[in-house]
Amino acid sequence: MPAHGHGPCLLDLSDDALLSIASHLGPALQDRLALTATCRRLRALGASSSLLWRHVSFSTSKKRLARVGREHRLLFAESLAGTFASWLAPRLPAVESLSFTVLSPEPLALPAGHPPVRLPALLLVPPGCVFEGGGMALPALRQLSIQWPGAARLCFASAPPLPALQRFSLPDGTDLIVPDATPLVALPAQLADFELCDGSLAVERGPWLPPSLTALCLSGARLRGLPDVLAHLPRLRSLQLSTNRLGSAPLGALCRLAATLQELHLSETHLTSFPAPVSTLTNLRVLYLHNAFHRSARVAPGDWDALRPLRRLAFLSISGNQLAALPPAVADMTQLQGLHLEDNELAGGLPHAPCLAGLRELLLDWQTALDSASALRAATALTSLILSGHRAVDLVGERRLAIRPAAAAEPLLATLAALPALRRVEDVFVGGEDVVTAPVAAVMWQLGGRCPHLRVGLLQDTHVGMSLADVERGAAAAGAASTAVAAPSEQ
Repeated sequence: MPAHGHGPCLLDLSDDALLSIASHLGPALQDRLALTATCRRLRALGASSSLLWRHVSFSTSKKRLARVGREHRLLFAESLAGTFASWLAPRLPAVESLSFTVLSPEPLALPAGHPPVRLPALLLVPPGCVFEGGGMALPALRQLSIQWPGAARLCFASAPPLPALQRFSLPDGTDLIVPDATPLVALPAQLADFELCDGSLAVERGPWLPPSLTALCLSGARLRGLPDVLAHLPRLRSLQLSTNRLGSAPLGALCRLAATLQELHLSETHLTSFPAPVSTLTNLRVLYLHNAFHRSARVAPGDWDALRPLRRLAFLSISGNQLAALPPAVADMTQLQGLHLEDNELAGGLPHAPCLAGLRELLLDWQTALDSASALRAATALTSLILSGHRAVDLVGERRLAIRPAAAAEPLLATLAALPALRRVEDVFVGGEDVVTAPVAAVMWQLGGRCPHLRVGLLQDTHVGMSLADVERGAAAAGAASTAVAAPSEQ
């Protein structure tokens, strides 16, 4: 029995046991700090590198920076980062994932003569310290995310070595400058995943990403063409370039990635013509072409035949492309598991297409779904149906639209009840002035009673879909199930 004469308590455990328990706290830094403030022993354990700091996530609110004058916000944010770096320094050797987020009402203005911050050194080197090559490495850090709403220079050379770093992310608002000095950039040679979203990228010269990279996300990076660095990434499997104005920029550089690329995002890239080089990417498993074309683009139905060589494609999004009919090249894709078609003008609904038989996920407009009740009966593997846009109308005469009656819901209800694998139906409801027509309301009202096994829900947007990781997990699960079924028969 403990010397204090009472039953065992938490502090009677060994240091290792206490740290093991504490390491299971949630990701919020406040919870871990609160724990270390409870007594001297926990404070001492929390003051150094330990399991308690395997995952560190810090975020400052917009309100905090809003209270600072606009001209002083950058200095305040730098001071905040410096204070955090000083606190983090003794704990950093144990950190496996680190996330640092600065939220600002607007981008941090860079005063004249003030240099951009250096990332990631801003967080990994405390103020007043100078790192020199050959210093102590940080052996555990695998994931690093820094949300910095302003200008920054990419510079790993002034930070400690990061021999385990796999993913480096700048998720929102960073205007990244890659200097014309490769040794200064010096990204870790084993880095696999780099992300820069909703900021900008300015590369002064030369290859700057390591050839080990397998995933590159430059969505919303204000690109006007394909980045030159693609020619130096022989292992690239996933490339995300959505929300850039690629326009009429040549896309031939994609052909160099044919041997390895399996995921490509070209949504909202304002293309002026169909991206024909995609036809060479025969290893693609995931392709996003949502709202991919500029309003002046003239894409002929035959242009979609460029997708025919993509026989391994498992997920395709061609939403928002003013399609009047499902392209035959897509209709024939029997290997598809996921297909997104919303925000098109598919007159008469879906055809009885071979692609429907293997689909697991399908995103449609309500009007298309109501017009496709017969064709959808072929979707016997479908587990998830997502329906968007609440219009259900018919053209009467040349100009007048008539809303369909609630009875128009019955064919679709009967089809959904008959689909053997269907488990989830979700309606995309954005609120505001989104008017729900009678057939849509009838389906959602009656579906739960007609199909009690279904999960019926609401989504606020159509930001859903499949990633390469999702496809690979699904393939692994299907393989494991097939093996399990085959094992008893072999016995």
